[in-house]
Amino acid sequence: MENYGILLSLGIIVTVVVCGVWAGVTATRRRRLRAVAAHWGWDYTPTDWGWTQGRRPVGFDVEMQFRWGSPRDIMTGQHGSSTFVAFTTPTSDKKNPVYGVVAVRLPVVLPEVVLTREGLGTMVAKAFGGQDLLIGHPAFDARYRIQAHDIGYVSTLLNPAVIAWLMAPVRWDQFTVKNQYLVARTTDGLSYEHLPWMLDDLAYLVSCIGDDVWRGWGVPT
Repeated sequence: MENYGILLSLGIIVTVVVCGVWAGVTATRRRRLRAVAAHWGWDYTPTDWGWTQGRRPVGFDVEMQFRWGSPRDIMTGQHGSSTFVAFTTPTSDKKNPVYGVVAVRLPVVLPEVVLTREGLGTMVAKAFGGQDLLIGHPAFDARYRIQAHDIGYVSTLLNPAVIAWLMAPVRWDQFTVKNQYLVARTTDGLSYEHLPWMLDDLAYLVSCIGDDVWRGWGVPT
């Protein structure tokens, strides 16, 4: 009985220490990210708790297909020509415990298309009948799984400039065009200090999309 009491006390002490360390690390991270947001004139929200629907960017809830749990370290604002939302969200994947997500607003609403880097997950999905459109570019078709409803739209969207950008070494694992957002996801989490350069890179990708896409498939908001 005495040993049980000692073990219980040790367990409580360890729990308190771990919670204290976690709280300290969290507080330090949030101070750092508030400083990043202040430097660039962005808004920083630690979690989505209490984040009212009216303050959420258009399409934010739709993009929660990426999450398992609640997003945290949410940045919103304007960078150059890009209105954006960026956040980190936990997943149920033990190998990749968090996703980093950056979404930039497009000038019009476009039909949905999802590009996912080929890997074990995409192989399993396709083995069970998951869609994978081919555009006739062997290297691109080998790198990405394409999901969309209109192959004509996909072929027009993926012009040579867009394909060249997507074939360059990039850290993103998935791209989604949905509603009025281009959403990029990575399993490496986000380096918020590097977020301005990520946004510049994604803005360049958006600039590569041809006028025929905006005119032919875009719906004004």
